Amino acid sequence: MKLLLFVLLILSCSPLAHGQTFPFREESSHADGADQGRLILELKDTTLKRDETYLADYTFYVPYSIHEVYNCTFNRLIPLPGQLAVYNEKKEYVGDLFYSSGGSRRLIEDYDWTVLYDGAHVGCHLSVNFGRQNLPSGVYFIQLILYRAFISPDPYRVVNEPVDFHKTYDRRELCRSNVIKVEVVDQ
Repeated sequence: MKLLLFVLLILSCSPLAHGQTFPFREESSHADGADQGRLILELKDTTLKRDETYLADYTFYVPYSIHEVYNCTFNRLIPLPGQLAVYNEKKEYVGDLFYSSGGSRRLIEDYDWTVLYDGAHVGCHLSVNFGRQNLPSGVYFIQLILYRAFISPDPYRVVNEPVDFHKTYDRRELCRSNVIKVEVVDQ
């Protein structure tokens, strides 16, 4: 019984126990084949010191059509529209670099959506830090995965029936960025 409790405690502290796991795949413009946009991830340094924070840039391009995109600045005070997935050297899912077990929160508002028109793009800097996840030094692959919630309708602009965002928040995969190979080193 004590062993079972110990295993459950370890699993509850693991980033895999929180959120959704995604098997490794290369870049994709849309999970079900429709070209809804292109996602690009850039990271200048690929040798990262474990406890230092680095900035990665992401850009989401819309080739055609109009999308309302949710939380394109990845504001951590509200549910995130995706995850920065980490894979080990064997390309096995390890966790989400954005995972956080708590902290301050705020209400979701109308200004958390941005309208993108044909040919438009959106993006921002993303904070990358391997030290928060207690991952050992070694080779990893990182990839930004956007959830379908990223192109969810703005519930504040719905005229007929309001949409309950929390009930419709969809964590299924929308699209994936390119994969970046990094080496995590000790200080």
